[in-house]
Amino acid sequence: YGDVLRYAGNFTLALHKRILGSNIEPRALMLLCGNLSPAYTALMIGGLLYGLVIVPVHGGLEIDALIQIFKKANPSLCV
Repeated sequence: YGDVLRYAGNFTLALHKRILGSNIEPRALMLLCGNLSPAYTALMIGGLLYGLVIVPVHGGLEIDALIQIFKKANPSLCV
């Protein structure tokens, strides 16, 4: 669990320093696509700690389904 928390903290720091900075809009969406794993969990926790609204998407979806989700959600960040 310590590794997951450390990775989540590192992702949160990277979001602030390199990706979103202070340009985050209120209730910004992060589309998180993947299969359940420690990395997926760390990214989800890191996004939540940063204040993002997470849109979890299964990594095995067909591309057409992913495109529809992307169009409807209009996320600020896709991981």
